Amino acid sequence: DEISLGDLFSTIWRARGRIAVYTLAAGLVILAIIVGVYFFQEKEYVVKQEFRLEFTGADQNKYPNGLQFSTADILSTEVLDKVYRQNDLGKYMKFSDFKAGLAVFQMNDRLRLLEFEYSQRFSEKNLSMENRQRLEQEFLEKKKALMVPVYSLTFIQGGRTGSIPNNVAAKVLQDILREWSLFADRVKGANMYQLEL
Repeated sequence: DEISLGDLFSTIWRARGRIAVYTLAAGLVILAIIVGVYFFQEKEYVVKQEFRLEFTGADQNKYPNGLQFSTADILSTEVLDKVYRQNDLGKYMKFSDFKAGLAVFQMNDRLRLLEFEYSQRFSEKNLSMENRQRLEQEFLEKKKALMVPVYSLTFIQGGRTGSIPNNVAAKVLQDILREWSLFADRVKGANMYQLEL
């Protein structure tokens, strides 16, 4: 019941040609799979336009006339349909694909940084109740100062649904914001302030 290392190595040495060929073939197959996955995977192209809302009441999600504001207003069908037709986007994709690729996100990097900083301070084990309440008050005051309504209008398009050239996509995002402002003024009466006389 003994194993001779000499016999083992001599067997491997005699089969060295086949081992090298099989290893090389396996390596080529793995490389071909990696290259195939890389080139044939579906790619997504993302175009973003940051914007800030500075009208009265934007921080409370209200138009100046008191009506409720929602980011869904920016992507309303009436606004998108007008932009779609103005830019002749039918030659690139269907309207449903165009609408599905759009989204509005609220973003504030400074607010995220503040939340991270205070989450570290709140997680301290020896924090007394009095210090915790003081920290909470301090955090809320700083958070209120940073609550500037900054948004990102994002357009994500997959390679299989047809793609709009980047310069056209950038113009489309600006057109959406312009058309929405006109829509908000004309239909919602956003600039008609409700004043008590």
